[in-house]
Amino acid sequence: GREVTIEEFLAIALRAAGKAGKALFVGEFGAYEPGTGGEAVARRRFAHILEAIRKTGVPLAALWVYDYRGQATTWNVTPTNPRSYQLEAITTKKP
Repeated sequence: GREVTIEEFLAIALRAAGKAGKALFVGEFGAYEPGTGGEAVARRRFAHILEAIRKTGVPLAALWVYDYRGQATTWNVTPTNPRSYQLEAITTKKP
């Protein structure tokens, strides 16, 4: 009856996966709709989702569309485009 946070949602999903004897897979995250708040908002949203995945201990997660040439450039993530920060973030270990 209420909206839950990303952390709460992931915790619920983790419990359900555990009861089913499965690992939780969160896929594909990081995409943003162009025109929905700009780059700064997209970066904050991405950071928030990634932090929730790390904090809750989700065992498997995948970034949206890495370097797929057939994908529109507004969604694609490459080491040299405006979403390269996402690759850096998922490969950087947090203490």
